[in-house]
Amino acid sequence: MKHINISEGDEIIKEHRTDERNRKVWYDSDDENIKIDISKVPKYRKLRRSENDKVLDGIKYMDRLKEFYSNRVVKTKGNNWVSKARKRAIPTEEISTSDSSEDSDNDKVQKLGQRNIAKVYSSKSSVGIIERFIERNGSSRTHTSIPSTNIDIRRLPNANIQSPSNCVIRSLEFHQGGNYNGNQNAETLLSVSGWDKTVKLFQIDGIDNPMLTSLHFENFPIYESKFSTNGDEMLILGPNKRIGIYNMIRGSIDFLPGIAGRSDKRYWNLTVQNIRNTDPLFALSTYNGNILLLNQRNKQLVRVFKLNGDVTSLSFHPCNNNILISSNNQGELYLWDINTGRCKQRLIDYGSLSITNLSTSNSLIDQSNLNSYILTGSKSGYVNIYDAFPEKSLDIPKYSIDNFTTSISSIAIHPSNEIAAISSKWCKDSLKIIHLSTGTVYKNWPTTRTPLKYVSALDFSKYSGYLAIGNDKGEVLLYQVCHYI
Repeated sequence: MKHINISEGDEIIKEHRTDERNRKVWYDSDDENIKIDISKVPKYRKLRRSENDKVLDGIKYMDRLKEFYSNRVVKTKGNNWVSKARKRAIPTEEISTSDSSEDSDNDKVQKLGQRNIAKVYSSKSSVGIIERFIERNGSSRTHTSIPSTNIDIRRLPNANIQSPSNCVIRSLEFHQGGNYNGNQNAETLLSVSGWDKTVKLFQIDGIDNPMLTSLHFENFPIYESKFSTNGDEMLILGPNKRIGIYNMIRGSIDFLPGIAGRSDKRYWNLTVQNIRNTDPLFALSTYNGNILLLNQRNKQLVRVFKLNGDVTSLSFHPCNNNILISSNNQGELYLWDINTGRCKQRLIDYGSLSITNLSTSNSLIDQSNLNSYILTGSKSGYVNIYDAFPEKSLDIPKYSIDNFTTSISSIAIHPSNEIAAISSKWCKDSLKIIHLSTGTVYKNWPTTRTPLKYVSALDFSKYSGYLAIGNDKGEVLLYQVCHYI
């Protein structure tokens, strides 16, 4: 009997494991008999190591292809993000919600009956990073007023370069948490979602933009997603009446099966109060002109409003969060008093037959001397800019922008309330930046060569002047307004 010492046994085990790992699933004996002349075909000549290389058998030909791919494709400048993403890849495993370890750093799967409906791909480090973003809400730097003539803007690596989407970007939003990291760029959190049934969270630093978490839903295309007022949850709307609630601290997903026993089939136009308090509210609309107001903490129904026509957009008043603004497909604006449940004002939007988008500026309750705005976009391409005041009714628009001839699909206002971005998804490269206090449109950007494609979503960051632009190709383009660096 042959005796093997421990070290020799370990080597044999390692060799056996290596052989098992490298064993091919399929082996074709004819590969050795195939002869390929790589000197005659031009595209094969790049596989030669010397001019004498002419005929290769099938096995050597495959080895040359692997070598070429490894040296020429993977290591090419500009493709290094692929290897970085692979190093950062997180192995995932499914865990039932009934698992006793709720604080596990592994991946969690929420179940409804016996059917998996959502998966959260994250890691211990990413959960800690998300918690830091939620807890810190540093003050942004003070700046002089941005010029109204030209805008200085630069292109950065795509926000979702580590994990592009496979569909049109339906919704994206910057988290209000973040801070400056000592460099010119700030770090902040960006959510990206779409019809690929996935919500992704990226740590935006303007350089690598790593992905922190990915939430995948089964049979639940994402129509809208939004951070809660306190920043510790995400509210997610899909094609049915269920409302997804992602707890960013625990890393868990729950579903609200319905609202107060109502028989609504679907919800849309999700909006949240942007002032932190003990019981913040959020609003959404459904069929027949119904608007539902809910408590963010316990998800209980607070009030129901009803307007004429179909609800096209919702937003809370920038100077008074006790007022909810809604628009309909007949070109009308409604201002609702949340405390009394009554309509305070109803007016017809100037020049619009149907309002397609509504956006309000950042709340300035503690800085009421600064300008606040309400922007409306119409089906005819008009964008109206209204001055907003705490105790005054809306009057005629201060400015009207008529640079578009197609329906306005997205409006985003910078947190400084100085500029806004507007776009139309019905026309290629259709985006403009507006200086709000003067009502002028910047002419120097975007240019005819700016590769925006069909813009489907927009948002500005609170820190460092990031502008995220989602398009129909699944890309989230990232630009930076240099004035806010």
